[in-house]
Amino acid sequence: SKMSLLSLTFVLGILDGFNPCAMWILVILVSLLLPLQSRKKIALVGGTFIFAEGLLYFLFMTAWLNIFLAVEYGYLTKILIGSFGIIFGTLRLKEFFTWRPGVCKVVDSSSSQQKLVGKMERVLAATSWPAIIFGMIALAFAVNLIEFLCSAGFPVIYTRILALQNIGFVQHYLYLFLYILFYMIDDLIVFSFALFFL
Repeated sequence: SKMSLLSLTFVLGILDGFNPCAMWILVILVSLLLPLQSRKKIALVGGTFIFAEGLLYFLFMTAWLNIFLAVEYGYLTKILIGSFGIIFGTLRLKEFFTWRPGVCKVVDSSSSQQKLVGKMERVLAATSWPAIIFGMIALAFAVNLIEFLCSAGFPVIYTRILALQNIGFVQHYLYLFLYILFYMIDDLIVFSFALFFL
């Protein structure tokens, strides 16, 4: 209640953006592209991955927002959302204390990592741009679909708070867009660094 909606959007978006699996994919992707020394290919492939990642997250959050706008905020809803927050927080604490270096939910073993890198290499080896772009979109959607299930707490809580605000339809979606922008900022920094400095 003491934070503005803009401040809350910034804080939760940044916290939610620390997505190690999506960042791992992006870093591997850029490292596979750098030897080509082609800003055009890095821009197209990395930009496609980042855009698809942001779009999928936006669609998920739009769905949550519309559910919360449609459902009356009663006692049962409070209990369900509160319980979800407690469960999400407990799982996060458990992961914090049991974390091991190199472990990612999307690629949890070296063989899975090698398979994923192999798929990325095959996508990048495609001769047609449509095949490369489609491959990057599929990769971004697959990674973020799994990762969203692991980090759904922030988007659910944020969209619930957003639904409770007495603001218009357009403002709801502008705040969602801002959240996604803050969520993507670490990926955008890494990608921009690779693109401009090769």
